[in-house]
Amino acid sequence: FLIVKPGDLHQDHLRNDQIHFVLHFTLTQKLFSVNVSPEEQKGIIPIEEVFAVLQQIESESLLNPPNDRFSGAIQDSLLEVVFWRLIRDFPDSVLSDTFTNFSQKQDFITKLYNLFDNNIAENLSVEYAAEQLGLSRRSLSMKCSQYLNNSPAKLHSEHRINKAKNLLMHENKTVKEISIQLGFDTPFNFSRTFKRISGLSPSEYRKSDMTK
Repeated sequence: FLIVKPGDLHQDHLRNDQIHFVLHFTLTQKLFSVNVSPEEQKGIIPIEEVFAVLQQIESESLLNPPNDRFSGAIQDSLLEVVFWRLIRDFPDSVLSDTFTNFSQKQDFITKLYNLFDNNIAENLSVEYAAEQLGLSRRSLSMKCSQYLNNSPAKLHSEHRINKAKNLLMHENKTVKEISIQLGFDTPFNFSRTFKRISGLSPSEYRKSDMTK
């Protein structure tokens, strides 16, 4: 694939049996860094990773708009899937700061919540979390504040309570069993933390969900 940005000149030779797709994206931020070369705007991915989506876009584009007022929105959504699949193959060195920072943010959030999941029954210390993520304690706190508007400790507590909510809704376990599974030292501390974060006790939450 090749991404052609405004001002670029490009020519190509079509070969027999070649399928050619031209997709147009409008971006509010620059995609590439300032001195990116034409060669760095190219990439290779297995066609099967995007071909089905491209076919869907083509099918949607053939619909008569008066008969389907949502066709344009569907095409935009499908285009976004293709766009991010292509961008994922570019190294950070060719992308603008906007896109590099975005990818770094997503990478950090994914790693943070994977760490939370792997330590769901532990009282995770900030020092240990920072060490596992290869960051200083200060850097971890700054990233959590910048990307997620909260401290690492509060994010971990909220994640554990979200897990507890899921267990209360979908598992036939007692509050005590859930508190043990999630690593709380006593059911009382679990219930107190749950109510502080959710506004309801575990029993109240379970009852409120059953009445919906």
